[in-house]
Amino acid sequence: TNGAATGPSGGQWNLSKKDCAALRTPSEIITILRRFTWMDREGLGQQGLDITKKILDWFEESGGAFEIVCSSILLAFDAAEEKPQMRGKLIDFAHIDYSGTVGDAGVVRGLRNLVDYWQCARQD
Repeated sequence: TNGAATGPSGGQWNLSKKDCAALRTPSEIITILRRFTWMDREGLGQQGLDITKKILDWFEESGGAFEIVCSSILLAFDAAEEKPQMRGKLIDFAHIDYSGTVGDAGVVRGLRNLVDYWQCARQD
């Protein structure tokens, strides 16, 4: 997905699908999370962390009932609000099967990594 935000200097930066695909290291991902939450790193970072944990909990509690091959997490907030509230949804399902057996080990691993990245991004 594309991401756009207004930075501290008032300029806008965009993150294209191609830019996202080029992210290779945890430090690159953490830098992007910090840019996304620049206006309130602690508050918005905590909200991003909480949303990611809820999605992770859902996958872990489903007991492998679903096999999701590809999806995205959409996180959004209104930067014009005095105290922005982040919202998040799981979107862009390319392929889902009710398997009851295979589960989502790769998705769970990715979400656990994202939890770690959010924890790092909240710190200076």
